[in-house]
Amino acid sequence: IESKDLNDARVYQEIKVKRNTTYKITVYVRTENVEEGAGVNISAIDCSDVPTKSIHGTNSEWQELTIYAKTGPKQKSLQLSLGLGGYGSESSGVAYFDNVSIEVAKKVPQGERVLNVEPRKPSDDKAGKTTHEKLMQLLFITALASLLVYVVVLCLKSDKERFARKEALSYEITRPDKKDWIIIAVMTLVCVFFSYYKLGDMKAASNYWKASEVGEYVIVEFDSVKNVRRVAYSCNIPATASYRVLYEDENGEFKQTMTLTKKAFFEWSVEKANFTTKRVKIEARSTGLGINEVGFFETDEEGNLKLIPVKVVEQKYTEVQGYGKPEYLFDEQDTVPISRTYMNGTYFDEVYFPRTAYEHIHGLKIYETTHPPMGKNFIALGIKIFGMNPFGWRFMGTLAGVLLVPIMYLFALKLFKKRFYAFIAAFLIMFDFMRLAQTRLATIDSYSCLFVLLMYYFMYDYFVVKSYDLTFKRSLRPLIFAGLAFGFGAAAKWTSLYAGAGLAILFFLAKYAEAEDYISKRTSSPDNTKIWWLKNNFLPTCLACVVLFVVIPGIIYILSYIPYIPSSGGKGLLDIVIDNQKHMYKYHANLNATHSFGSPWWSWPIMVRPIWYYIKDGSAPL
Repeated sequence: IESKDLNDARVYQEIKVKRNTTYKITVYVRTENVEEGAGVNISAIDCSDVPTKSIHGTNSEWQELTIYAKTGPKQKSLQLSLGLGGYGSESSGVAYFDNVSIEVAKKVPQGERVLNVEPRKPSDDKAGKTTHEKLMQLLFITALASLLVYVVVLCLKSDKERFARKEALSYEITRPDKKDWIIIAVMTLVCVFFSYYKLGDMKAASNYWKASEVGEYVIVEFDSVKNVRRVAYSCNIPATASYRVLYEDENGEFKQTMTLTKKAFFEWSVEKANFTTKRVKIEARSTGLGINEVGFFETDEEGNLKLIPVKVVEQKYTEVQGYGKPEYLFDEQDTVPISRTYMNGTYFDEVYFPRTAYEHIHGLKIYETTHPPMGKNFIALGIKIFGMNPFGWRFMGTLAGVLLVPIMYLFALKLFKKRFYAFIAAFLIMFDFMRLAQTRLATIDSYSCLFVLLMYYFMYDYFVVKSYDLTFKRSLRPLIFAGLAFGFGAAAKWTSLYAGAGLAILFFLAKYAEAEDYISKRTSSPDNTKIWWLKNNFLPTCLACVVLFVVIPGIIYILSYIPYIPSSGGKGLLDIVIDNQKHMYKYHANLNATHSFGSPWWSWPIMVRPIWYYIKDGSAPL
């Protein structure tokens, strides 16, 4: 298997197995420049566990890779996989496999972990799985359709009852008073506190050196001979390149001790070491990889790790604009951590979005192109304000999550007309764990969620207030704000487009209800009134909606692609947008990726199965 770029590449074969049986699976492996991620590994497709053993680097000799795997009580087969990388943990390089064997394990060595290869759904019951999924999908769609019909019937029934009582058919929008604003302010401040508490470090190493030629180097010196026990380094934009770390021995010769290879963007890699020296040399083996910072640690008398102060004494490099200087590897030593945590670097999908926001700012080639750019533009705004650090790239998404609380309060106040219910709705979303976890992470979902809520917040006004009770311009006001929210939401993530379909349904339901009310109940000559209503209300409003929900959102969407221009090779903005839409559609239409923590879409509303974002490493904080 060869992969020049980071990828999840694998070959697999279906193997017949016995139920409740432990197997020993062995393969011989040779590797060339296997970097990053899960490395070379053995696993099973769609199993309940993840591989624990892997091989990285370059190994010219054949190495034995063995795992022990146990099948499930109903399992008749497994999809045995030989992989280079893994889902969400991609690798690059070349891997050679030979002599694959699978046999019943007579005994599992002490301390050896047994991999659970039972599929999440029994592989010998595919028909039952399909039937179950179809049934759940049918129930889900039926529930949605029933809810929609109920809302329509309820609205029409309410209008009839209000008309019979000679009441105004337009509902009065409940406005917040002083007490409401006090409650909103207190809840928002509380939400700000625990949403931003330990959000991330406000300082991170961002000056980097990227070697332009093989053999460029920097030499640093300690104040005395030190026993180095740990080396930490942070990468800039990943590339398939590496640097040698060499230490000076007692004879004055430099000997290689380890290699710095590409890791995830702005994610600290902390490697164990054990060498004694006063001088260390870092030399480029290949070009293209930028490194932000490097730190060396020793242990004190109590066994605690402490950072070793360094001084740059020699460097050799060719000055190239945008490549930095070797001394930049040691110019931000106060940012070097003892261990990698969520506080000091990227995790989960942050390897995509903050990196792309960084590329937006610096006019670099865009990495993440499977979603529209607006969400990354918001992340870039936070970085511009607070710097290229975890707090900076998470700030705007967390702010979007905080804003959900006051908006939910105001929306619920409109819906339920009572302060108590508004408080309950805001309270529920404020302490919703999904809101808290998702918005403290630098992804784009918080923006689409915020704008979807705003879409319906404003559309509600249009739905309950009859447009014929207002001037034409005044009746368009909620549609203007709903259209703007739709534009920003769609430019952040395509899921907002689906929410836009809901807006269209509500709009036409509102117009249908208005037609029933105005034409059938408010006039003695329905035919003339129908023509007047169509000409002076319905058609002008529909034309306005074309502008408000198509033209203006389209302009917002197109303008969000401006950061693509510097790296587009001279392409026009419209060409960039069109090409990216084709790419996104093709990507999502053909994507068929699964992972161990996935779950069926119809189960998401009740959140039966959580997803794995982060696990603490050693003494690192959770």
